[in-house]
Amino acid sequence: DEVRIYINSRGGEADTALQFMRVLQETPATVTCSVEGSCMSAATMVFLCADIFEITPHSLFMFHNYSGGIFGKGGEIYDQAMFERTWSKNFLNHIYKNFLSSKEIDSLLDNKDIWLHSGDVQERCQNLVEARIKVAQENLK
Repeated sequence: DEVRIYINSRGGEADTALQFMRVLQETPATVTCSVEGSCMSAATMVFLCADIFEITPHSLFMFHNYSGGIFGKGGEIYDQAMFERTWSKNFLNHIYKNFLSSKEIDSLLDNKDIWLHSGDVQERCQNLVEARIKVAQENLK
């Protein structure tokens, strides 16, 4: 079986991306993500769940920290902010490991956007696939 996802998106909800990520990680099908145009924000999370990556020349990618808001009493606001900082650090490290460097992930957490063109992403996808193969080989030992 094969699943093909065509992405041309400026992003969306992280919660929805989480649902797509789980489904794509659980399917026995080969997942191909093809980007034609924009792949930004939550769309990058879905994209990186693929087994095969296709990127149209001149496509653009943007990675950033999550957006949100907090409402409540002072202590509740503080607690939620602290929780979400830890959550976002773990989440972004999990999603972007072997694609973005640790320094780049830290810069996302400091609210810096990362913009990449198709050539940069193709090279990083090759590195990601190689890292996945290495982990799979080590798991077989």
